Amino acid sequence: MKKKLSGYSLAALTLSMCTQRISIAVGNIFYGLAIVLFLVDVIERRRRGETFHLAPHVKHYFWAYAFFALTLLPSALLSPDVSFSFGKYLNSIVGRIVVLPMLLFLDVDEKSHQKGASLFHCFYCL
Repeated sequence: MKKKLSGYSLAALTLSMCTQRISIAVGNIFYGLAIVLFLVDVIERRRRGETFHLAPHVKHYFWAYAFFALTLLPSALLSPDVSFSFGKYLNSIVGRIVVLPMLLFLDVDEKSHQKGASLFHCFYCL
């Protein structure tokens, strides 16, 4: 079950990226499904006692992203309509960064990554 749930999450994530240009609504449905499946998979793996560790070279990407998020924060807080701009800020900064941990912590084999990448490339070539 553990590999199957991760595979479904990867498939939903791939479909969300592929359908985002055609229909934002369909892409967001697949994106939400991928997030839910990923969270269920992580919770099940944690209950089995699995631990999650990041490689040291990957942590630098999170620091770069945090710096990027902090440099954009003043523009969201100093705008005339703070509630609107801060909501957009959270959507773009927090809502879209979920893909990175998903790709780092999904428990799928190399063949699944190749299938997802080839589907993604084939979809954009059409």
